[in-house]
Amino acid sequence: MSAWWALLAIPAILAIHWFRRALPRRTVSALWLWGERHAAPVSGRRRERLIDRTSLRWELLAALALLLALVDPRWFDRPPARHLVVVLDTRLSLLARRQDGLTVAERLTQDLTTHFATLAPDDRVTVITTGTPPRVLVGPAVPRDQATLGLTTWKTDQTWHDLAPALDLAREVAGPTGSVLLASDRPDPAAAHVGTLLRGEVRPTAGLIAARWRPGDLHLRLAAWGQPQRRELRVTGPAGDLVRRTVDLVPGHPLDVNLPLTTTTPIDIHLDGPDPQSADDHVHLLPPQPRQVRWWCPEPGPLRRALEAQDGARPAPPAEADLVVGPGPRATGAWRITVEPGDAPPTPGPFLARSGHPWLEGIDATGCRWAGGVPLEHVPVEEVLLAAGTTALLREAPDHHLIIHADLTKGTLAEHPAWPALLAQVVANRHAHLPGRDDRNLDPGTVVRLVLPPGAEALVVDDGGILVPGADHAVLLPVLERAGLHTLGIRRNGLPEPWLTISVSPLDARLGDLTPCLSGDHPAPAAPGSTATAGRHPLLVLLAAGLAGLALVASWRAQRREDGP
Repeated sequence: MSAWWALLAIPAILAIHWFRRALPRRTVSALWLWGERHAAPVSGRRRERLIDRTSLRWELLAALALLLALVDPRWFDRPPARHLVVVLDTRLSLLARRQDGLTVAERLTQDLTTHFATLAPDDRVTVITTGTPPRVLVGPAVPRDQATLGLTTWKTDQTWHDLAPALDLAREVAGPTGSVLLASDRPDPAAAHVGTLLRGEVRPTAGLIAARWRPGDLHLRLAAWGQPQRRELRVTGPAGDLVRRTVDLVPGHPLDVNLPLTTTTPIDIHLDGPDPQSADDHVHLLPPQPRQVRWWCPEPGPLRRALEAQDGARPAPPAEADLVVGPGPRATGAWRITVEPGDAPPTPGPFLARSGHPWLEGIDATGCRWAGGVPLEHVPVEEVLLAAGTTALLREAPDHHLIIHADLTKGTLAEHPAWPALLAQVVANRHAHLPGRDDRNLDPGTVVRLVLPPGAEALVVDDGGILVPGADHAVLLPVLERAGLHTLGIRRNGLPEPWLTISVSPLDARLGDLTPCLSGDHPAPAAPGSTATAGRHPLLVLLAAGLAGLALVASWRAQRREDGP
């Protein structure tokens, strides 16, 4: 619409010719001094009679031609520009090889390139990749050539995930007048009312669908689809093969394999044999690293004996201990246990415990004769964990400090089952608050809790994400969907540093199952309008601009002839 402002050039040209001052009249004394008459008007404020000159006509023609180039009038109907939003499936299932030798992703790339070439030059394309969250790979609303170039950066390296978030984003970007096209290997329930470009094929496959490595034991689950298959199962380490076994797989009957494994180095699991889907035939696992609670207890007695009986706990110097017994020094973040008997008389109960506290889970002191304790009025009420009548028996002071108001040389607490159970709960809860993780082989699509090491200000995920810990110095990490090794970092004193390596498993029963795959085209429903503006016809623009240039040159030459030498 703004191009129509060029019409103001026409009254401007007329005004220039209207307000031109003619040369003043001169009287001469001789005819030979008269010479040829030339009207050479100059600019001025006095309005003169508008003279019909050739230069005026050429200038008006140039203005009209320039207006034609700007507004781009059409002398015939042209289809409006379209906006196509393409959703690219990034799951590993698209690495399955077709009978023509191409992977599904390679065939989709070829067909999308051909499809983009059929679009009009004015059409616009947006490319979105699936995942959590979905991402705009190209666009929004770029020319077809740019969209074709963006296909070269498409990667199918994500584990199994839902396509609905990407399709919802595509519908939002397309709006009511755009169209959506899903490029995948199989139909999806979330793709209702959108176009699909499917290039999957149903082929018999076999693969790993689960792998779990615990200390001393490796559990594997294998499956086949389409037809029975015989495969070679290999477990390898840095020094070579650790296990080699032939397995027979029957569709519909997953096979569980348990293998004793004592190595402490990373391993690779291979399922050898011809397979159109190789993404689930190999998985890399990191060895489990059981974390132990380090404790320090200088005095022998019931406390030390109870700690020595705990699995996953070991003694350590006080400067390194996670759990310190007694009033001595402790490392940063260490928990403390102290025994402060008090002078309350022995009591057989009944005992009242704070509900839901992790240190008291499963603790039953019934039948125990508890010696010692302090009056409840001498203890902050929010610290009391266990009481009997008006006497406080257990309490939690700030900074994870367990205070036991008991005389262990009297009563029956040291011989009662509640005593080792109490210490076991404290050790287990301390283990849950240790930095890191025992099992570093994670399944995608889950959320894990990670406690950061002391001094860490944030967790840095390898895609640039930053997670700030809460009050318990822990973060909730959504497991990444890109299979393989990931290095998690921390930010300490404002500087990043590597911290923990995890392995994201690609294994999923839906990954190797190609029976739902399909090959075919379902065009995107026609949109009622266009989200992109139809562009100018290049030939009309070129002709109009050329005509304007020629008119300006002709006007200049006519002006010179009219003004004379």
